[in-house]
Amino acid sequence: MLDRLTATVLGAGSGNDDDSDMEASTDAPAPESSKHSDFKPVAVAPILLLSDALQGFFERPGMVEAVQEWKTKSHSDEKLESIQDGEIWKTQEAADGSRFFYDEGIDELRIGVSFGIDWFGRKSSHYGPSHSSGVLSFCVQNLSPELRYRPENLIVVGMPPGPTEPTSPQLQNYSKIIVDDLIKLFEDGILIDIPGRPKRRYHVRVALISIIADHPAMCKIAGFADHGHKNAPCHKCKVCKAEMFTAASLQNKFPGRTKEEHNQLAKQYRDLETEAEKDAFFMEHGVRWSEFVRLEYFDIIRCTVIDPMHNLLLGVAKTQWYSIWIKEKVLRPDTNARERELHFIHNILEMFECPSWTGHLPLRVGEPAGGSLTADEYKFSVTAPWAIIIPVVWDIFRPKEHEHANEQYQQKKAEYDSELCTWQRKRIATRGDPPQPPSEPVYRMKIGEEENFLRFATALKIIIGSVIYREMIPRASSLPHFWQLYGADSMKPNHHWAIHILDQIRDFGPVYSFWAFLTERLNKTLKNLNSNNWAGGQLEVSMMREFQRGVQLETVMERTINSPTKSVLEKDFVRILSGNMSKGPRGTIQDAAQSGSTSEKVQLGPIGKSAHRVNNSLQKALLQLYNWEEPHVHFGSEDIEGTETLHMYIRTYQHAFLSGRKIIPCSLHGYPVGSSLIQALFDNVPYAGEVLYIFSHRQPGVNVSHNEIFAAVRWMVPSKWSPLDNTNLWSSFPELGIETWKFNKFFDLDTNLPPMIIPFKNIQCQVSRCKVTHTDPHLWITTTMDRFITPAIAAGFTDDND
Repeated sequence: MLDRLTATVLGAGSGNDDDSDMEASTDAPAPESSKHSDFKPVAVAPILLLSDALQGFFERPGMVEAVQEWKTKSHSDEKLESIQDGEIWKTQEAADGSRFFYDEGIDELRIGVSFGIDWFGRKSSHYGPSHSSGVLSFCVQNLSPELRYRPENLIVVGMPPGPTEPTSPQLQNYSKIIVDDLIKLFEDGILIDIPGRPKRRYHVRVALISIIADHPAMCKIAGFADHGHKNAPCHKCKVCKAEMFTAASLQNKFPGRTKEEHNQLAKQYRDLETEAEKDAFFMEHGVRWSEFVRLEYFDIIRCTVIDPMHNLLLGVAKTQWYSIWIKEKVLRPDTNARERELHFIHNILEMFECPSWTGHLPLRVGEPAGGSLTADEYKFSVTAPWAIIIPVVWDIFRPKEHEHANEQYQQKKAEYDSELCTWQRKRIATRGDPPQPPSEPVYRMKIGEEENFLRFATALKIIIGSVIYREMIPRASSLPHFWQLYGADSMKPNHHWAIHILDQIRDFGPVYSFWAFLTERLNKTLKNLNSNNWAGGQLEVSMMREFQRGVQLETVMERTINSPTKSVLEKDFVRILSGNMSKGPRGTIQDAAQSGSTSEKVQLGPIGKSAHRVNNSLQKALLQLYNWEEPHVHFGSEDIEGTETLHMYIRTYQHAFLSGRKIIPCSLHGYPVGSSLIQALFDNVPYAGEVLYIFSHRQPGVNVSHNEIFAAVRWMVPSKWSPLDNTNLWSSFPELGIETWKFNKFFDLDTNLPPMIIPFKNIQCQVSRCKVTHTDPHLWITTTMDRFITPAIAAGFTDDND
């Protein structure tokens, strides 16, 4: 299909409103005679060169400043906060051998991009055939997360036509066009004119930082072998298929592959003349030709990443939950006679309270009615509800299951002993073969499974943190324990590939810079666009045109909002239009997009309807707050010299953001209490509670900033009890922040410690909470929803938190 490809190049910039297309041929053979004006290609594919797309990208208001903002941020050798902290960004060389990403001194815009590739399916009707469309896109890694995760800031450069996915050699037709452009952008750069700026013309250079895709797409675009290859099932190291699940493999002790060796093999593959020779070469070396090898500065081994979303969430986590526990019936649904493990899990999930921005699990998880879990749902479940539930389930059901297995074994053993005695009494000539003894009991619920799961949950929580302390990285390894518990037969290729994730974090910073949530969201955006049902690539042309129209419309609206010549009415209308068009992401995308949306830790939501008069508890708490060191404030009925009368009104807020995450007071009716649950430290001890109010209070005579925001909190009472026989299990994994509390018990609101009123910025993080009712007394159990794990958290706050 692709041997006569014609690429449709969409017009650059924002001025091509007539949708006129420019035809650009690839290496495909030309028609025999140009006189055949009715000659048509077998298929067309929309292509937008990155060098052309950057013109429209930089015409958007604020983009010149946005791609240089990273230079203004401080960086620490102790932690990784962004891709700029990774080794790749810090060591990338320019064409002249100097540092490509400079801090000062060069009057150019230097852009680092990641290349994404993925496919998505769609149907023209319920009964129609499926159609698979590809998406080739770039993400500008200079941008902060809140800009990087906006779909209009992703640059779609091509869509290979369906209805089926192209092969690796066919895909190189598209790659050649893209790589030719990347070479020009890196070596020579381009000049971009941006009207309306003091400096109108900018010299822009671009370096490819990474290739991001799921594993099959990664192998196609980069020319690697997949997991089934005998000699090269991993593109990062030289492990062979037979040794993928050995102890040495899971400890990353095989030598790594190198750029030089791979590029040499790829060129040898390219120079072979026949398909038979290429097939034999690939069978031996696991390498095909990739156009990206032509980027001399690009390390295709190191910079083609293993996607953590598919690898850890839809790979390792899914294997543990679905393959090990659900398919093998370790966790079982109810029968007519008795309630089983999944029933207990479902009961706890029904009472599980969590912030609104988290993913939510289906109530029938683990059963066909619950469906398959998404990556977002695995991310949430492993690090929050299951970290609490799984140890409790094992604590309740494992002793019963082991007792039942032992009883069955003893019954079979008694039957065997009886049969053996009968056999021995028979005459030798008529005995026949002796009976076979029963096998030793095999337990469904293994000893140590709950601890192994908590070890994985801890590793995942560290890995998905928005900030990763370097000293925490070794703690994020759990695979050797999986191998010891379940054996090599239960392991999947994802278990081996996961050992390379930690090296990628060192190279690229936190996973938010190199996982495929962005490309998956782009797929969903394109899939939902209006399009025709044409074949031969016209469907992809329609989708890409529609996407570009949306980007151009967004640009026009941003210009209007930022224009000093537009009226307030015009700007308000455009804001309303923009808000209606933007449906907003959810789950991981929403959380990542908001993680850096402001340089301030606290952002306020709408003000309450009216000033709120403080009740008795708030009065006492405010007096305690203002008179902590010496008297400053008194009640109206008192008259203390040198103090002011307590101001009796506060200004409340409907919600506030803490580091981009929304906290909603539980005093607002109609909102679930989960969004009000928080944790703070007092004397290095964690306390969890429910936020009653978020407010500001202007008190005469007190030196408190008018911008100071407070939270009134109802604190839960810690419990010394644990629902587990092994009471030290959760404390062995302090990164999970799991604590037990007395059910429905709170400190008096006028207690001194913890105080009812605290500065909102002193909140450590939000928490999730579940109710455990099989214990006497009932308990609340919470787990922290931190953005990242600090070494102090990993060490534990104190020896005794009760």
